[in-house]
Amino acid sequence: MQSYRQRYSANKRYDNTFVLNKTDSNLSLAARALDPASGRQVEVYTTQPGIHFYTANHLNNSFIGKQDQFYQQYQGFTLETNHFPDAPNQPTFPSTILQPGETFQETTVYKITTF
Repeated sequence: MQSYRQRYSANKRYDNTFVLNKTDSNLSLAARALDPASGRQVEVYTTQPGIHFYTANHLNNSFIGKQDQFYQQYQGFTLETNHFPDAPNQPTFPSTILQPGETFQETTVYKITTF
């Protein structure tokens, strides 16, 4: 993967869209995250050209989650499949324009397993 736009700082924040290394719109593996301590794994498959990685930068102990625990900064992350930011204004990016009568269809599969 290549980063289209990188927002990374010394405190390990991520809010990046990555360009997937693919030449077609077939469903393919975009990302895999592993947790060796628990043996959990998530794989993301998509037909989209990009994936956005975000590391819960704005959590600030104000959101209560499971078992009344406060969620802290960087205690979570997302893997969101998408097209590229600012695509309508960038002629070299895959188009995001949907004309009247056209149908938008993309597929994303999240596969959660243990290893």
